Amino acid sequence: MNVLFAHDHKFSVDENGKVYSYLMDHNMWDRYLPFFDSITIVARRINISAKNPKQMKGMKSAQADRVNFSLLGETINNDGSINKKPDQFQKYKSIKNLVSKSDCVIARLPSIIGYMACREAIKQHKKYAVEVVACAWDSNWYHGGKINKVMALPSLFAMKHYVKRADYAIYVTDHFLQHRYPCNGKTGIASNVSIDAVEHEVIDKRIDHITSLKYNDKIIFGIVGPLHVNFKGHKTAIIALSKAKNNIPPFELRCIGAGDPKRWQQLANNVGIGENIYFDGLLKSGKPVADWMDNIDILLIPSLQEGLPRALIEAMSRGIPCLGAITGGIPQLLNNKYLHKKNDYNKLCKDIINLVNDKNEMIKCANDNYTNAQRYIKPILDKNRSDFWKQFSDNIKS
Repeated sequence: MNVLFAHDHKFSVDENGKVYSYLMDHNMWDRYLPFFDSITIVARRINISAKNPKQMKGMKSAQADRVNFSLLGETINNDGSINKKPDQFQKYKSIKNLVSKSDCVIARLPSIIGYMACREAIKQHKKYAVEVVACAWDSNWYHGGKINKVMALPSLFAMKHYVKRADYAIYVTDHFLQHRYPCNGKTGIASNVSIDAVEHEVIDKRIDHITSLKYNDKIIFGIVGPLHVNFKGHKTAIIALSKAKNNIPPFELRCIGAGDPKRWQQLANNVGIGENIYFDGLLKSGKPVADWMDNIDILLIPSLQEGLPRALIEAMSRGIPCLGAITGGIPQLLNNKYLHKKNDYNKLCKDIINLVNDKNEMIKCANDNYTNAQRYIKPILDKNRSDFWKQFSDNIKS
């Protein structure tokens, strides 16, 4: 039994035909392979060169046994020239053929390729499941470009339509996405973020560190996310800290994520905290990120668009006090007192001042976060996800 997996993810292909990804490496397919004979991936393609260390940085192999790739478009050549993308008709024709050769479809939404695959599955009377990992409206509206804002409403309606008609839907949130994108079929919950178990020694060290903080000890804030987008909330964080600076100890704002930091440095300069902000670049997942987080006192996640943010769950597992926006799945992770509305830098400023100046509250927040993060330990989520995909597979076979 072959399943077609459809998403807009960009896979990188080198001159030898090997497929790589930052996020969807070969381990990704382990959640589906026990229940299907083979998987065909339809997604987007970018050409890279294995000889270019800059292009290969952070890449992991996406290839695995019984996994085939049918990637659309060639946007960047090895020499840096741009290739013409296939038009929508060519894309749809390719997806139509792939659906016809598959027994069922899994579409990760929101994604244009995912919508196309769902539409064709309905036309061909084939069952499909959707992975609801983010909000279509938020993903477009807060992306930053005018075209994205124009696409926000059509994408919202498309996602509502295809999730509602899906035979199965699995959500990464407990409530938010279910409410906005209900499904008439069978549903399940399993975060697309999972973490390894973290020893209790980590939270003990965190509590000791908070307890040992003295008046005027430097406080290290952190924010995680690519620098070329607007929706990770860098602007809100920078303005909030500039307003709070006279009411908190000396501080730094450490940023990790790919992209040019120039505009955020300029904003920090303009609001008077240019000397307080540092950009640590893109770090490899695993120990490098964990080490970075262990040096952070408070994580800020003032995002305008999220599903269920990996960085927040990882920070919570390290016992880090966190302040976040009322966005996507963030409210299911943090107490209401630590939340602010999107773009509300005044509320975030107050939350920063209150938390920094109250050790007992920082300790409580750290303990609560560590405890709540245990819900996202890999074995627990793997079982929830496996039960869901087994049910979908058994339904197709029957």
